[in-house]
Amino acid sequence: GQGNFQTGFQGCVSCFKLRSEAPDSDFFVVGAGLSAAFSGGMQAFFMVEGLLGYDNLSAYAVTIGLRGQF
Repeated sequence: GQGNFQTGFQGCVSCFKLRSEAPDSDFFVVGAGLSAAFSGGMQAFFMVEGLLGYDNLSAYAVTIGLRGQF
């Protein structure tokens, strides 16, 4: 009847499909970084990361920083 939400959907509440490619299973993130501590309490750091092995996606990140005491 009209009070039954599932009427016409063969018993499922969310009856839709999203088509996409099969998910990649052999991907990973690789990264490397350096840091240095200087006299006077100053520190510098550098980090780079990248996503490798993913078919249709590229992602990279670079972090550079300087910190010190005041």
